[in-house]
Amino acid sequence: MDLSTKAILSRYPFYDQAPSSLQQDIFKAAEHVYVPAGHVLFATDNVCQQLVLLGQGCIRVFSQSNSGREFTLYHVNPGETCPISIMCVLLGKLAPATAVVTSPLEAITLPALQFQNWVDNEPEVRLFAIESLGDRLVDVILLVEEMVFNHLDIRLADFLCSRFGAGEEKHPVLSLSENEIAQQLGSTSHVIRRVLQDFASNGAIKLGQGQITLQKASLLREINSK
Repeated sequence: MDLSTKAILSRYPFYDQAPSSLQQDIFKAAEHVYVPAGHVLFATDNVCQQLVLLGQGCIRVFSQSNSGREFTLYHVNPGETCPISIMCVLLGKLAPATAVVTSPLEAITLPALQFQNWVDNEPEVRLFAIESLGDRLVDVILLVEEMVFNHLDIRLADFLCSRFGAGEEKHPVLSLSENEIAQQLGSTSHVIRRVLQDFASNGAIKLGQGQITLQKASLLREINSK
């Protein structure tokens, strides 16, 4: 279902709680866009020229090693925006990661220079930018701690392999919530979701509502054998 420009903007408190004059300025600057899955919104060492506000769809943001291995930093969902985009827009820095559309987007884009001006002069927009950066920084720190110190990706792959069974045709679908897995592995549902999404992006599993479907057991075993 298509969303109106105002419906998408209203998901964001810096617009919804802004005075009417600022709402009008934001609405005039907003461009309603549709972006297909697989499209690269920005790549490492590129300039971010706009801010994307999601109405529908999902964006995966990841870094990539010289060997080509990818590490998912976070996903951006409706009602959220990409903090790397905010950082690049405000500081004029090149992107330190890559953002790819994983499911078709319906979104609003705002010009970088206009957003900079609002952050400088409008407290609602400035608070939104600060909170977006701070909240996501905490998420990324928790994820890195789990991955580096607790080897969560390996433990989760081992957990899924044991639940799916030895063969690709054994128990192809698991009915497990992120919270149940988190309790089993001593983590949090938020961090488990990030790692599961990474596995899904790599083609090892497919995620559904309360379900995990095995797609390619060899990929899980590869992670498990690190």
